[in-house]
Amino acid sequence: FKDLVVPPLATTIWRQAQTAMITDNFVREGFSFNGLYVNLKGKEKLMMAYEFPIYNFVVGIFYKAINHNPFWGKLVSLICSITTLIIFYKLVKSYSSKLLAFLSAAFLIFTPISVLMFTAFQPDSMGVMFVMFGVYFINKWRETYNIRTIALVSICLLVCGLCKFPILVPYFPLFILLYFFPSGKFRVPKAAELLVITILFVVPFIAWYLYRSNLTDPTLVGGENKMFFIGDLTRFLHLDFYIKPAMMMAIMIVCGTGFIYFLNGIRKPSTVELVLLAGIPLYYFVIPTVSDQAYYLYSITPIIAFFMAKGAYYVSLSLQRKRASFINYS
Repeated sequence: FKDLVVPPLATTIWRQAQTAMITDNFVREGFSFNGLYVNLKGKEKLMMAYEFPIYNFVVGIFYKAINHNPFWGKLVSLICSITTLIIFYKLVKSYSSKLLAFLSAAFLIFTPISVLMFTAFQPDSMGVMFVMFGVYFINKWRETYNIRTIALVSICLLVCGLCKFPILVPYFPLFILLYFFPSGKFRVPKAAELLVITILFVVPFIAWYLYRSNLTDPTLVGGENKMFFIGDLTRFLHLDFYIKPAMMMAIMIVCGTGFIYFLNGIRKPSTVELVLLAGIPLYYFVIPTVSDQAYYLYSITPIIAFFMAKGAYYVSLSLQRKRASFINYS
């Protein structure tokens, strides 16, 4: 709550200031795509249409109705973060137990990257919220195979992808597993379902990213392509590539000791858990900037929080057994 009332001067100051600037210009230009620019080249409008302005639009409503204050962007992020926490808790509870859901939620709350991002003036919190909604709805779809639920899943994936498409990447293996193997066995997709997914997700998603490449200043497009879409794979051959990601992971997510919990949590994973884990290396493979910018780790924080919670639970049980054994021996 403290971060709500201060300027966006946190670790991600560049990204937050950029989003706040674009939102301000977007509103002043009448909620037009022509307002997706930053004030970095004097009077020239440097177009920077990286994401579809859903987050900017929601914040812009507050700007228009009340005033142009970064507080509103931070408040929108906080509301999205709280919603994410609730959905995440429900998902883990339905998958495992109330205790594991509580522990997972606790790790998600107190992980440093979450503390940094909960109120950040960025679309990340909104994107993570919608991917969590997507997981929630596809989990519900497995019970009924209702076409309307698939429509909801598609809309959630679209909104998340438009807010910030890298957030989708680590969760794609999970969506593929739950859709094609909803009950553990392969299920042939229905034509109607594929049509709904294509119309509500695939087509508008691709259309926007083709359009925005023409909208964004050419000097920015080249640099962006190096940060996303796989990039130079030779980076994986150099030892120094792994140092910074390892440090960011250790400090921003697992906090050192959390690594012990994480290692305990990934022992004997179920198929769903294995697919969740597979999303992490996929994320680093497809989105090169993940290894360079810490706030991109926020996307995988729910996954790691779950495994840390699971590991903490196992460690607790092991200590209890040892204590009981010691007492009996004494």
